[in-house]
Amino acid sequence: MVNIGVIGYGYWGPNLVRNFADCEAAARQCPGAAVVDDAAALIADPTVDAVVVATPITSHYELAKAALHSAPTSS
Repeated sequence: MVNIGVIGYGYWGPNLVRNFADCEAAARQCPGAAVVDDAAALIADPTVDAVVVATPITSHYELAKAALHSAPTSS
């Protein structure tokens, strides 16, 4: 199983979550989903395998950069 973190739950976020989890809303319909309000904590979570950035475009660069910098490197 792949654990996916979605940053942003505005316009596209609900669509992405529904597609990933086959449900309508992360907090209500997916009891196994953890909902956090801190993107940095989500990015730093070692149990998250992938991060989706679904925020306004002005924040994409910084969030994607942070996610990429926290990604484990292969040896």
